Formats: sequence, C-alpha cells, structure tokens
Amino acid sequence: MCVGRLCDQKNQSTLIHAAARILREVSNVYVALLGDGPDHSSLLELSDKLMAGHVLFPGHSDPIPWLAAADVFVLPSIVEGLPGALIEAMAAGLPCVVSDIPGNRELVRHEETGLLVPIKQPEALAIAIESLLSDST
Repeated sequence: MCVGRLCDQKNQSTLIHAAARILREVSNVYVALLGDGPDHSSLLELSDKLMAGHVLFPGHSDPIPWLAAADVFVLPSIVEGLPGALIEAMAAGLPCVVSDIPGNRELVRHEETGLLVPIKQPEALAIAIESLLSDST
C-alpha cells in the first residue's frame, strides 16, 4: 500500500510497474493507492494496462484500516520532507520500502528499520517488496 497525493512527486507509477513485475510470479498481489490528485487518471490507466483489477484507488480514506490489512508499505517518492504517512506505517509495525531520498533516510535505516531503494527503479523496488513479502510468509 501507498498513501499520498497522486502526483509526479510521489511517483506511484514506479510502484505500479514494480507490482506488475511481482504479479507475473505471484497472482495475489494487490496495491492500494490511498489519496487523490492530478495523476489519478493516468495511474488508473497504467494500472489497467499492467495489472487490471489488482490496483485499488480508495481515494481519501482513513489509512489505519488499510495499514492493518497491508503486508508492506511503499513510499516511492522523488521528494519528501518528513513523511507523515511513513511515520504512521512504521508506528503500525508495517514493513516499509521507501525511496532513498533525504526525507525518508531521516526515518529508515536500510535493512534495520526498512528498505531503501533508488528512485524510479521498478526492478529494485520489486526486489525489495518481494523480500519483505517472503519474510512475512
């Protein structure tokens, strides 16, 4: 799952590409993108093309039930301040994969409190997500 404004800065398209790679091997992969924004229609179109029926767009929704149901929290942002959504996910005890940018590095120590991945690299993101999913089974 990912929480944030649906916009270029949050880079949810990389998450969809990464999840589509995982879906090729694991049929029960679903992505929830909580939030809304200018990229909603393009992300919906991309998700329909790459993984139809496997991406949920609940809009602005209370993240707590979604965090409780999720296996992994992903924040693939290009730019962040101190990300509140990441703080909430970590407080909920959810394994986190985040882009390796200054705001996220303030909270995540790679391989200690989460995983850091290079920005805009779906393959690296997919590998990190898969490693956390395999640890949770």
